[in-house]
Amino acid sequence: MTSAEQVLKHFAELPAGTTVDWIIERFLACACDAGSLSIEIPHSEPPRLEATLNGRTASDSGRPGLRLFRTMLARMAKMAADEGGSKFEPYGGHLVFHRAGTRIETEFENTTVDQRFSMIAIPASPTSNLGSESHHPAVSGAG
Repeated sequence: MTSAEQVLKHFAELPAGTTVDWIIERFLACACDAGSLSIEIPHSEPPRLEATLNGRTASDSGRPGLRLFRTMLARMAKMAADEGGSKFEPYGGHLVFHRAGTRIETEFENTTVDQRFSMIAIPASPTSNLGSESHHPAVSGAG
């Protein structure tokens, strides 16, 4: 199984009690580990999720992931707004997360026409203050 296929498994095989926040945290961790991560629902039939990680692309047409994707994108925007003190924009824009000394730049679209996100992880320089704040992932459901 490729790493891109493993990323899509987060949607297909959700452990009992899994929250949207848990899925987002897994994607942020994947982006930190790989350097970048993109997931989208391409304009094609049948509808499917497509993930690109480490230059490899995988797709999955499982219904749970497709149903959950737009909710996850909106929750991702809310998490970024709460963490960074910025305005909540659920339909698209630029998000920034900080995890484990890494800045994760995220572009996303969450409209009826386009659903996608792309994350790029930028490790902090040794002199930056980026990793000084600890982050404890939320464990509650989408808020």
